[in-house]
Amino acid sequence: MTSSRDLDQVQELPTDLVLGRYAGLARQIIARRQARRRLLPQGMLVDVAWDLLLQLLASRGQAEAATTAALAAATELSPTVAVRWLSLLQADGMVQFRDPTWELSPGFLNRILAYLRENYPAAA
Repeated sequence: MTSSRDLDQVQELPTDLVLGRYAGLARQIIARRQARRRLLPQGMLVDVAWDLLLQLLASRGQAEAATTAALAAATELSPTVAVRWLSLLQADGMVQFRDPTWELSPGFLNRILAYLRENYPAAA
């Protein structure tokens, strides 16, 4: 039986062209965050959940980049810490695991794209 929460999640998914554009924007944001992290002492700017979510958007269509090991390496986390955070994000319905890769849930994908459109209008 379908719950009302499931029905709220049913939305039209963005096209590959739109996803590609936002995946590129996610990669730019990641590069800027990494540059900012190199500027300050280790651990000063830690936003693990956001880093993982951006990395998942940036790696759309690249299954090898969305494994736990690849996500941990890309976000400079230990695999144990990455799994802990990915599990929390999964419990909140933001990501889903399809062995062996992680991906943004369809509902959260639309939410993060709306956030990027609103906060990075030049990229939209």
